Amino acid sequence: MEKAKVFLRYCGGCNPRYDRVAAVEHLKKCFPHLTFCPYDPDERGCAALIVCGCTARCPAQSGQLADVPTFVMSGPEALGEAIVFFENIQIEEAKNELACLYNHHD
Repeated sequence: MEKAKVFLRYCGGCNPRYDRVAAVEHLKKCFPHLTFCPYDPDERGCAALIVCGCTARCPAQSGQLADVPTFVMSGPEALGEAIVFFENIQIEEAKNELACLYNHHD
């Protein structure tokens, strides 16, 4: 069975205040039943993640990537909120199982 897709968009990185890639890698480890991939309007996704490097949240200004629930992360403090968001995403193809505890740290 194909994994459910999460559309992913990063900001341009002009003023990153945290390691955005590391934050997404952490989410990938927490949710192995999801595939984080670039947005493709011809594909069907279960959610979208917009990863901003600072509080300006530039890529979030253009709106959602698709007609799916979208989470905007603009700092490392939002990682816990992102985990809760993805725990609650409704996936049609498979049961969304908890893959990472809120307090889990590598």
